Amino acid sequence: MEKTFNAVSLIQTISGKLRDEKLKNISDVESEIKLLGEYLGINAMQTVIFSAIYDRCAGGSYSDIDDVARYFECSALDIISYKRDIDDMLSRGLIEVTNEKMQFLKYEFKVADAIFEAIIDCEPIDGCKQFSKSLDQFEFVKTVGTWVENRSDEHVSTSNLFAMVSDLEKKYSSCEFVCRIKDLVPAIDDRILFYDTCKDCYFDDSNSNLEETLKDIMDNHKELLLKMKTFMDESSMLQKLGLVKTWKDDDDYKMKPAREGYVLFLGEFAECKMNKIKDLDKFEFVKSVDNYVQMRRHENYSYRTVVGEICRLEHENSNLELVKNAWKLIKDPIDRVFFYYLCNNYLDGRTYLDSALKDIYDKQSDIMVQSIRWQNEEHILQIAGLAELGEQSFFGSVKVNLTDDGLELFLGEDADKFKKKDKTNDLLSVDMIKAKNLYYSEELDKEISFLRDSIQPDAFALLQDRLEEQALPKGVAAIFYGSPGTGKTETVYQLAKATGRDVMQVDISEMKTCWYGESQKLVKGVFTKYERLCKKAKNLPILLFNEADAIFGKRLENKGSSVDQTENAIQNIILEQMEKQKGILIATTNLESSLDPAFERRFLFKVKFERPSLEAKIHIWMDKLNGLSEDAAKVLAESYNLSGGEIDNVVRKVTMNRVLTGAGYSLDYLKELCGQEKFSKQHKVVGF
Repeated sequence: MEKTFNAVSLIQTISGKLRDEKLKNISDVESEIKLLGEYLGINAMQTVIFSAIYDRCAGGSYSDIDDVARYFECSALDIISYKRDIDDMLSRGLIEVTNEKMQFLKYEFKVADAIFEAIIDCEPIDGCKQFSKSLDQFEFVKTVGTWVENRSDEHVSTSNLFAMVSDLEKKYSSCEFVCRIKDLVPAIDDRILFYDTCKDCYFDDSNSNLEETLKDIMDNHKELLLKMKTFMDESSMLQKLGLVKTWKDDDDYKMKPAREGYVLFLGEFAECKMNKIKDLDKFEFVKSVDNYVQMRRHENYSYRTVVGEICRLEHENSNLELVKNAWKLIKDPIDRVFFYYLCNNYLDGRTYLDSALKDIYDKQSDIMVQSIRWQNEEHILQIAGLAELGEQSFFGSVKVNLTDDGLELFLGEDADKFKKKDKTNDLLSVDMIKAKNLYYSEELDKEISFLRDSIQPDAFALLQDRLEEQALPKGVAAIFYGSPGTGKTETVYQLAKATGRDVMQVDISEMKTCWYGESQKLVKGVFTKYERLCKKAKNLPILLFNEADAIFGKRLENKGSSVDQTENAIQNIILEQMEKQKGILIATTNLESSLDPAFERRFLFKVKFERPSLEAKIHIWMDKLNGLSEDAAKVLAESYNLSGGEIDNVVRKVTMNRVLTGAGYSLDYLKELCGQEKFSKQHKVVGF
């Protein structure tokens, strides 16, 4: 820029000659207008009008059409005739509209700040392109939204609003957002509604009131109601395209851009406004699901809308093992939503069934149907073994919990860190069982051998196949009954050792609680856990009910007693589960006469353990005490009618004495210990 060039001086000369002169003296400043016009990159009349706006702007005033007309002492029509020239300067960014009026006559103009400063400093404008206002989506929706809000106050008809927005779309034809919306949404009224919704959400940080927004756009009440109905029916174009979400909030319908709408509007900036949905880990994923569920509750989205969003979330994170496995096991999307919801709440704390159903479902009828399914254990999450109902709170609410299988589906290899200690049973690994020699009578040994051969892994698998072909129960149940100390429990352990099976031991004392209904749940939980173990184990474990007469006893007749009702309910559950179980159940009892007759047919094997025979006792004595002669063992076996367990007690005392005194044992010492084993002396008396 030449040093002699002074843009401010040129404006001063032009305005001085033309002000209050009705544009008569333009020829007097033709050279100045040409120089300034070349500098600004505009024509002569644009230069004249620009000079007036600049002059007033320098004096601290903005200019509408009337102000410019008064400046030149001409009519407003004279200035309006140059509307295209003024619009061109607006598009170049030389001047700006300072107010938010819809009508051209009410616009207030000023020189753009960058242009104003460049003129003062005589800096080059380079055709004003570098100062031109970017035609981006943000300014576009802000302009449309402002027009919509002001339409009624400025008495602009709906048709005029449509025309104005259509013209603005043409002006913003280089804006990708506007072009894509025009391609997707054919109707101008739908486009204006979407533009205004974007403006409300982005600039005002609020959701749109659908009815109020339609009133701002439309004059015709019938058309307004018809448009409203399409949104209520979820059949509007914007909803079908997934661009907006609508929901009922009290008596009003609210609306905001959906994720697709945000992506379309914000483009590369979409993630700044939206929650992350891609590349989530399992914890972020279930938290996002919970966020959608809570959003539904607070903003009254339909559960269909939420399910749609969560299905999209699944698609975006289809690489997660949690999602892959959930797709395989849980076909219905709403049931998967419930499962993910439980997963998140497992980390945050307890979940109650009634509140969970209310969070997810809209209608009371749906909530009731789902509640009944859960109470009847017919829900897919229960059938699949992923969730179960827990204890009832003091106020009557029932907890719903993830099972161990549910935890493993959610957490994978991390599941063991979160599993709670099970108080109702204990799994004894086969590796922890020490092999022992057991001695039976010939008849008992034959029964035990047959049972052992039957539950060898290969034989048992073949047996189950044959039973299934004949529509017979696949599980095997046995009961060992007889006097205490005869080896019933130890036989179970040795069967497990011989067949390579773990033993799931049931603690009977934990089965009965003071809470109504809780005992039944604990008993059923035992079979549920056993079933899960069977699914995972290479060899099916043995389910052991030791001293089973405590819960396998005869059903009681006093039906009015809640205790009796609970006892009977427990037995009914056990009877039902024994029919359904597909593994190996063994019960032991010392009181077979107290067992309910209904259990008798459920036990395929009924094995009686009697006190060991003379020959068996001799073998037991010699096996337990190294170095004991056969003659001494025979003396003890003939003189004392001890069970295998009682002989174990004698051997333990011998061991304790050796540890304490270092002394061995003699036959007399063994006789003394045998005599102490009974509450009353019962050894065989020889002679009179």
